[in-house]
Amino acid sequence: MEKFPIQAVFLDRDGVINEENGIIRSPDQLKLIPGAAEAIRKLNAASIPAIVITNQPVVARGWCSERALGDIHETLGALLAAEGAKIDAIFYCPHHENADDPAFRMICECRKPRPGLLKRAAAEFGLELSSCIFIGDRTVDLQAGRAAGTAAWLVRTGFGGKDGKCQVLPDSAFDDLGDAVSFLLEKHMEVKACKVEPVRKAVILSAGMGTRLGELTRNLPKVMVPIAGKPMLEHHIEWLRSFGVREFHFNLHYLADVISDHFGDGSAWGVEIRYHREERLLGTAGALHAFRERLDKTFLVQYGDVFSRLDLGALTNFHRAENAAASLVIHPSSHPHDSDIIELGDGARIRHIHHKPGDDRFGILGNAGAYLLEPAALDRLSAPPRDEDFCRDLFPRMLEAGDVLCGYNTEDLLLDVGTPERLTWIEQYLKTA
Repeated sequence: MEKFPIQAVFLDRDGVINEENGIIRSPDQLKLIPGAAEAIRKLNAASIPAIVITNQPVVARGWCSERALGDIHETLGALLAAEGAKIDAIFYCPHHENADDPAFRMICECRKPRPGLLKRAAAEFGLELSSCIFIGDRTVDLQAGRAAGTAAWLVRTGFGGKDGKCQVLPDSAFDDLGDAVSFLLEKHMEVKACKVEPVRKAVILSAGMGTRLGELTRNLPKVMVPIAGKPMLEHHIEWLRSFGVREFHFNLHYLADVISDHFGDGSAWGVEIRYHREERLLGTAGALHAFRERLDKTFLVQYGDVFSRLDLGALTNFHRAENAAASLVIHPSSHPHDSDIIELGDGARIRHIHHKPGDDRFGILGNAGAYLLEPAALDRLSAPPRDEDFCRDLFPRMLEAGDVLCGYNTEDLLLDVGTPERLTWIEQYLKTA
């Protein structure tokens, strides 16, 4: 069996596996959500641990003893086993700040939305949380996943994210656990049987002014314009961190202090951030000069004004399988005459890059604003540093030198949000995702 890059899936209990049935105090209240057992059985077959993370204040409130809770979980295991599925472990928090029993009356680190249970499970199972997914039906589940560093997925069963406890959006949303697991197994399987090292470093191009956004960028760099309550750059960090990126590099120019003051060294987000202030703009590719000593392994370049839900794991697998010096994320463009058009030759190999304004005689596959590069690509930069663009300068130079450049054609969401209309669209998208 091929290996999955996801190390474990954490699951909330009520509303995800079994039906939300008020306060469950006895085993006879348990009823599995249709399809939940089959989904867990698929995880079992793929050798992906399925671990339950659940708040159980019924113990603290005196509605159910820990022994009785054990009976409930034993019954849950039996119901799943009857359909050929099993849970690998259950971690629960019995505490509550208003508990009737003083032994359980506390503000603890294990009660969601705090990440204590996830961290305990990771320690016991030897997991890297950035390679795990937490699937829940409440915002407290999503927030716990965020705090621990996992991907945070929502299912619309149970509360469907409408508990109103935390202001947090899911990375992905699904009708139920079955849909979520089907997506997981389809999207996260490695394309080769080889073991693929995840990408750990990313450059986020953050120097632009965002003139098309008008008054929104009078006092903000465009990458700091809020989307769903948080700066766009923060969305980049959280999304890429869920795939294992831990070292970020930002080039700065317009209102640079706004960015560096907000993010600092990145430790509040569980990452490391380094900055370079460009006194004069060096272009998309020229920005790499400042970070070249740190970019000693495969790294991602992401345009800061492109909202992304790119599956970095799938892109990495593609890049390794193609043995590419650079992999460009591409997708069909609805406005090819205003795009960099990527012309493919055999397979995924790039034959030519038509710098914008493009020409649809060569197709409509446009540059999506994200690249995976090998460190050797830095040797193709001009010396001394000057204004350089990826599609105008660096990539054509690499093609001419015989480097392997490939186009990764994907339906993943990558949207330039450099206009008010596109900002409005992405806001609406996130509300319904």
